[in-house]
Amino acid sequence: TLYRYTKDKKYYKHWKMRDREEEPLIVSGYASVEGVDKENHLITTSALKEAWDKFINSFRTRNQQLAHSSVQAGWPLRAYINKSGEVFKSGVNDKGLYIISEIRPDIDVAQRMRKEIENGNIRSYSISGTATDKEYKMMGNKNVMVVNGLQLSEITFCILLKCMISKLF
Repeated sequence: TLYRYTKDKKYYKHWKMRDREEEPLIVSGYASVEGVDKENHLITTSALKEAWDKFINSFRTRNQQLAHSSVQAGWPLRAYINKSGEVFKSGVNDKGLYIISEIRPDIDVAQRMRKEIENGNIRSYSISGTATDKEYKMMGNKNVMVVNGLQLSEITFCILLKCMISKLF
């Protein structure tokens, strides 16, 4: 179900009942793209699609951490509608895995992270998981691990770009 964050909606009032005075912080960007990263990994979009579908459908594990720590700082959204009525959707396209996230409003660590995002210090996502199907290929002068199957275990907010194309918008 998609919700607009407007004062006349039940969902908005639910947040107000939890003493939340400000709008939720929504960020988005590519968490992984089909390109060789700094670790010489290339995760295919087909592997990302399968991994994303399993990750987002598991409500018990689909949270997002801060800097590959054990701190849950937010969660991915399937979609988001902004105040102008534009619809944005998380998922895999021909470029890679695009994520829309909401930052948690209820813990101090997430609030500090929110400030770091607003100041431009936290600028990217990173993913981790287990490669279930991989092969090694020479690409130019690099030995690259091509991941054709993936179990996605985590999406994290981070300062350093694992993949130079992935960043928050």
